[in-house]
Amino acid sequence: MNKQSAANIATKHTQTRKIPVWLKVIILPLWVIGILFLSQLIFSNLFRWIIPQHILTYPWVQSLYIIISDVVALLIIILVPNYLEKKHHITKKESTRKILGLLDLLTWKDILLSFIGYFVYLFLSYLLFRLFSAFPWFNPDQAQDLGYTYSLLFGIDKIITMLALIVVVPIVEEVLFRGFLYGKLKRIMLSTFKKRAELLSILFSTLIVSLAFALLHGQWNVGVDVFAMSVVLCIMREISGSIYPGILVHIIKNTLAFFVLSSLLR
Repeated sequence: MNKQSAANIATKHTQTRKIPVWLKVIILPLWVIGILFLSQLIFSNLFRWIIPQHILTYPWVQSLYIIISDVVALLIIILVPNYLEKKHHITKKESTRKILGLLDLLTWKDILLSFIGYFVYLFLSYLLFRLFSAFPWFNPDQAQDLGYTYSLLFGIDKIITMLALIVVVPIVEEVLFRGFLYGKLKRIMLSTFKKRAELLSILFSTLIVSLAFALLHGQWNVGVDVFAMSVVLCIMREISGSIYPGILVHIIKNTLAFFVLSSLLR
């Protein structure tokens, strides 16, 4: 058997093993959320094993845990699929940077769009909160437990906590959700609905990404708020072609939340 024949057989064998679209749509969000939780679980236990209990309660240690677990999860989520695609000789129509929405550098348009997007997100979040407040099981005032007492954050604790919550978390979450997950889902949807249904692809991808992002945050009130933010950030990615405006909105949101809570609890 010559090399050409062997290559043809391998190609046909690969084509017969194509994953159904519906299964890809289920697997991708589960892959992102699952690896994030798994990374947190592994490093949480690792920290408990190697760090003395009295030091483990320090805010800077908890923040360091968030930074490490999020960055490791980011690398696994993005690099493993890339490795598998190369191993199985799957030709990508788009580069990884394009899928992630990281092709170009930050522009003034991105900065302006981020400020507009922030206020649009606040308005949409307000509308959804009004809607969900009609249900007796929804508590809009439930506090989000991040494991910190903001009023006790000083010095190195405050610096590393700010680095984790205001810089690392927004960048990691945007790259994974509005970058990797949205980019992959939209590519799948476009191949299913074809070019004539690009709007449908955007709608489905936005809905799935936003539901997955809300699920990641657990609580109903926080989930509703971040669902609204995710919808706006997905639209902003379509407008700008990048996730930079989304990263800026996420940073603005977390920065304001951090300093408002710090001042209220002081």
